[in-house]
Amino acid sequence: MPITTEKLRQIKKGTKEDKVLEDILRFLQNKSWPSSQRSSSMAQRDYYVIEHNMHEENGIIFFNNRMVIPESMREEMLTKLLASHLGKEKPKARASESIYRPKLNMDIEKSVKNCDTCAANRPQKAREPMKPHEPPSLPLVKVGVDIFDFGGRAYLLAVGYHSKFPEVSLLDDKTASSVIKVLKPTFGCNIKP
Repeated sequence: MPITTEKLRQIKKGTKEDKVLEDILRFLQNKSWPSSQRSSSMAQRDYYVIEHNMHEENGIIFFNNRMVIPESMREEMLTKLLASHLGKEKPKARASESIYRPKLNMDIEKSVKNCDTCAANRPQKAREPMKPHEPPSLPLVKVGVDIFDFGGRAYLLAVGYHSKFPEVSLLDDKTASSVIKVLKPTFGCNIKP
């Protein structure tokens, strides 16, 4: 996300005027954080957990290579991130390259969820059309098989397309060898499932 010289000036000014960031800036400059998280204010605690990855440059606080945004500019920066209406992943990726503030990803998700434009641009899940098939003329020519869990145990469900009769068998585990072991008696000795 490109940041102009004017925007840098605003971030620097906003950092000085932000009570929490002013304290964080002082902690960084003095290399002296509160001895425990409990002695920090609630707002400072969001930064306390990332203190080792923070530094200060020319009055601007950085978390790794990302600028920490002051409270007064959070809404503006969120609006800029979301201006393209490309869903939630693109703004998160852009933010992760350039800016930081606590709960930014959560706010991006919430804003995208409540945005009518994003909802209109969201790709719709295409429904697969039902594919008709001819019913087999003999039993066991076509069989549908699925594995499911019930009561903490794994089961195999087999349904013959000819008879539509369901057969449920308990599995030792969900490996291919267990499935083959259960299906072999159903298909007989000479047919490989």
